Amino acid sequence: MDLTAQARWDLSQGLQVGSEEERYLRVLQVAGLAPDYPWSVRGFLPGESERLVPTGRHPWEGAFTVPADAEASPSIGWARAESSLTANSAYPFGENDGALWAGRGINLAVRGGVVARVGPLYARFVPEILFSQNADFDLVPNGMSGEGRFRDPINPNAIDKPQRPSDGAFVRVGGGWSGIGAGLGPVAVGFTTASQHWGPSISYPLLLGRNAGGFPHAYVQSSRPLDIGIGRVHGKFIAGGLGQSDFSPITVEETRRFVSGAVLVLLPGGIDGLEIGAGRFVQGIWPEGGIGVRELLRPFGTGVSTGDLESNPEGENQIAGAFFRWRFSSAGIEVYSEVIREDFTRDLRHLFVEPDDLMARVFGIQRVRASSHERISVIRGEVVSAQAHHSERGDRFLMPGYVINPLSRYRHYGARQGHTHRGQVLASPTAYGGSGFTLGYDRYDPAGRWSLELFYRLRMDWRNGQDALAQGGAADEPAADVQYGASYEKVLFREGWELAFGVAGIWNLDRNLVAGDDALNLNVSFGVRGLPW
Repeated sequence: MDLTAQARWDLSQGLQVGSEEERYLRVLQVAGLAPDYPWSVRGFLPGESERLVPTGRHPWEGAFTVPADAEASPSIGWARAESSLTANSAYPFGENDGALWAGRGINLAVRGGVVARVGPLYARFVPEILFSQNADFDLVPNGMSGEGRFRDPINPNAIDKPQRPSDGAFVRVGGGWSGIGAGLGPVAVGFTTASQHWGPSISYPLLLGRNAGGFPHAYVQSSRPLDIGIGRVHGKFIAGGLGQSDFSPITVEETRRFVSGAVLVLLPGGIDGLEIGAGRFVQGIWPEGGIGVRELLRPFGTGVSTGDLESNPEGENQIAGAFFRWRFSSAGIEVYSEVIREDFTRDLRHLFVEPDDLMARVFGIQRVRASSHERISVIRGEVVSAQAHHSERGDRFLMPGYVINPLSRYRHYGARQGHTHRGQVLASPTAYGGSGFTLGYDRYDPAGRWSLELFYRLRMDWRNGQDALAQGGAADEPAADVQYGASYEKVLFREGWELAFGVAGIWNLDRNLVAGDDALNLNVSFGVRGLPW
């Protein structure tokens, strides 16, 4: 085992959501080679990540470090610089890749900076620069002209999710993994622009994930799971602001949105490896009088409308969810599930009659096998369904001139940007399309990792697109826009650097809801991470 060639990850800096080291530590935990810790509230802060140091022998031994004096003495160092290049041959393709818009053509992301710690205090300045060639491709006619044609094809006036976020190449600068914070005994507080991930899903987070990157927010959370007798609890509360794209349906006023959210996880006593939890994310137009206690505490209010604006404010969008993850480390297996429900329930009767109204669901499983301390293999699968259930019937969908017209998750007619930040969905774009699945195989050895994936995505259902079709949309006959794909990825360690190569082929059937119009896209990627010297 050549330890000198492996990458080095300083766990005292915290862990970025979706990073290679975070992904690997989860695999080790399932295999029983990393400590028990809840995985449904991420990213891990300094202090949290230090509790994840592997406890057994594994392929990447020596890759994780924690300075002995991480909190005892002031320190300043480099965050691992990283750059990634992604190219799409025919049309945009990407998911869970942060704030980068993976459009047609070349897309480039560069991140790097410094990290400092003084006792329980930490500060990170790790901004990012993003470039997208954003080459031209065929848009779905959405019944709008001018810049409106760039908006979402299904709900152009009810979600800020443009088909193309600019008429040509563009550059964005963001806060990336930056933040400041402090551990105050059992509580940690701070402010960050880093990505967050709530819930156990890997491919299709339903409540909050890293698909849109991070957004500026303050947080208060438990610095470690706290013992409450029946088990341990771990939670987080956030309050911040969301941005919008240049082609948002809100153009002249009410462009600023305030968000508050909370997530809580319970690790029941006497049941090894189980974590169950719930979360709620509420956003609305930024109040003219500023942020008060009422706005901050919205996640803790009722989700049932009593018919007044206090219980269900106009212009407010809320999503609530529940989840569980159960690890069986002796067998190297974990199973997990997540469910969300969008919008306020009209009344208690509606909640009982149609409990799965505007609901989305995820189920996943991982099987980890450590054949030796130099080889680990993973078989994994995850499926998401956000399509209309049979219970979605009645006056909500009886629209004049149409048959039942299912509503997409994450769109909204109050806060009309929907569940988005700067034009990208805050959770899973596949859930917005309706459904999908991923099957994957990973192999870890001292030299790195290689992975194979097969996936399916429903981008648009013809019924969801009826409003657009009625306004001059694309399809002459019912068609569902679906993608099938296969990908290969290789991660190599070279003299302390982490190199990643990937290639994927995506076959899009009935693209843009046009029956028989199929298109093939080739996606290639290259990335490198390491210290500046």
